[in-house]
This record gives sequence, C-alpha cells and structure tokens, in this order.
Amino acid sequence: MKKNLLLAASILLIFVVLLVLFQDQAQKLIGKIRPRPSKEVPSMIKTLPFKPKAQRRKKLLLEKLQPHELYLPNLILTPKGAPRGEYFFFSLVISFTSPEEAKRFREKKPLLESFISEIGSKFPYVDLVTPDGRRIFKMELLKRLQKKFGSEIVALWITDFRFKKVKGL
Repeated sequence: MKKNLLLAASILLIFVVLLVLFQDQAQKLIGKIRPRPSKEVPSMIKTLPFKPKAQRRKKLLLEKLQPHELYLPNLILTPKGAPRGEYFFFSLVISFTSPEEAKRFREKKPLLESFISEIGSKFPYVDLVTPDGRRIFKMELLKRLQKKFGSEIVALWITDFRFKKVKGL
C-alpha cells in the first residue's frame, strides 16, 4: 500500500513540475480545448453544418418555380369548428396557363389570398387534419378559384402545411 501511495505521489510531483516548466504550452493546449467565452452568444442554427430543412425546401421550391406559377407563402386560416386558438398555416403554388396570366395574378395577390382565406374558413377542421381531407380541400379550392377567376388557373399544390396553436387562449 505504501508503494502505491509513494508511486502516486511521485507521479503527481512529476506532473506538477512538468506543468510549471511547460506553462506556456499548457496554456495554449487548454485554450484550444476550452476556448475563451465571447460576448456574442453563438446561434445553433449558424453552427449547423447544413441549412435547416424548411429553408432548404423553400429555396429549392423557389428555384424550381416556373414562370407560369405563382407562390403564395404563409397563408393562415381558421377552419370551421377548429379548437380555440388553433390555426392552419400553409403555402400554395398556383399554376396558370401562361406566364402573362401568372404576372397578372401576381398583381392581384392580396385579392387571391383573401379569397383563399374565405374559402378555407368555411372548410371543416376535422377534414383538414387528415391527408384525404387536405386533398379534398385542395380540389375544392381549385374548383372555387377556377369558378371565380376563370380557367386560367390550371392546378395548385399545397407545399407546406401545419397546425399551430396560439398559447394563452
């Protein structure tokens, strides 16, 4: 037991002497291991080696958007019968017959968004929760848009959707 204690004490003594002798190199090594805190708190998003999926998806979508298509991001509606404080957030891509029609409707974007919101607020919440219900909503929306604005609207896609509940309500 005395031998083990003597061995441990001598190893500790050697370690302390080496630490004193090579203090500068030890400081550099410790600095590399534990960097000094900066005043700015780093963002976890900035330190990720990749872009978050939502940003990548939106960027890819905008890159693939054709001249005859119109992107309506961040539409919000409260479906009929939704629980208090719960909203349906979604984005749409609307395809037109020609780029000229898409340009004409780009100027009418607020009108289009309010019309879509009006249609969606009459759609039942229980249907929007299911994939089949969202497909029916998309078909109903396309039918109503074609009826209101004419056959210039060829197709539409719901690109991003989620339900979100506002806290405190």
